[in-house]
Amino acid sequence: MSAAGAARSPAAAARLAHAVALHQAGRLDAAEPLYRELLTEAPDDLDALHLLGVLWHRSGRAESGLALIERAIALRPRDPTMHCNRGAALRDLGRHDDALASLDAALRLDPAHATAANNRIAVLLDLHRDDAAVAACDMVLARRPDDATAHYHRGRGLEALGRAEPALAAYDQACAVRPNFIPAIEAGVGLLRNLGRSREALARCERLLQAAAPDAGRWHLHASLLLDADQPQAALDSLGRALALDPDHAASHHDAGHAWIALGRPDLALAPYGRAMALEPGLPFLRGQWLHTRLKVCDWTDLAADTARLAAAIDAGEPATAPFPATLLALDEAQLLRAARTYVHQRHGEPAPRLPAWPRGPRIRLGYFSPDFH
Repeated sequence: MSAAGAARSPAAAARLAHAVALHQAGRLDAAEPLYRELLTEAPDDLDALHLLGVLWHRSGRAESGLALIERAIALRPRDPTMHCNRGAALRDLGRHDDALASLDAALRLDPAHATAANNRIAVLLDLHRDDAAVAACDMVLARRPDDATAHYHRGRGLEALGRAEPALAAYDQACAVRPNFIPAIEAGVGLLRNLGRSREALARCERLLQAAAPDAGRWHLHASLLLDADQPQAALDSLGRALALDPDHAASHHDAGHAWIALGRPDLALAPYGRAMALEPGLPFLRGQWLHTRLKVCDWTDLAADTARLAAAIDAGEPATAPFPATLLALDEAQLLRAARTYVHQRHGEPAPRLPAWPRGPRIRLGYFSPDFH
């Protein structure tokens, strides 16, 4: 039945069924004109309004999609799925409080609506209400212990709360329920890498590459982990795969430079660093690394002008160089300090509180610090 109350003609019913099948198959361009035809014939066709709204939202037209979904809700205000889809569109528009209200409405109408419950948790995570998100996950999992998305969201909340091991267990549980659950595998890789457990992260990343479609970003991640594990030659192989899929993947060119540096070939690092700079000049710390590498191979071309541009970027607070390369360039002490502070803030966030001074004693106490002591 259409919202106007008239029965659909057999031709209109067949057109709607065809549109829905195309929509479910991901053929949005083919489904859209069929929904439009239905609405031309019956402007208040509830299903066509709702489903075209969902299609527009999922194809990047969230504002227009929201307007259609809201027209459908006005015709059938007690449909939980419509409220759920309205909440999803509002979330993508950054209207998180409105999204929560819409998802709460869906759950009042149907407390067992799994998609609404998980979308609500996702909004709580967006708002950094991580304790509330974890509690909501626990409620969902008490009802549906095999809800992979809820396990994944629970892991995200726990990770944000600094509870790394329980978060990793939650990601594992999501994958136990749904073995090729790509977001959970990716989240586990990222968490392990942040914990410094690069070899474990590498093993999971290889599982990710087997489970997911070929993607330059994932091959770049694999290469980054190989660099962390001091395997630069293998990293170059993975970067080659990334660049075969996307020749303009700036981060892969950048890391190819790092791999050649690790292999003792700064001469071969210059070209990928230069390509990365041409593609994405603002890549963190690249400009300083590029200049440092040029010094290593005695390339002085336009060095003063390039150093001046680096100094201007440092003065503007940009993450233009790591501290060590900066020490070899014609920068003043204030710029070296600013570069170091920018680097630390970018990599590690806010600095830890200053430690109290150690009380002086009769003997001098010396401390030796180096990134190479391990």
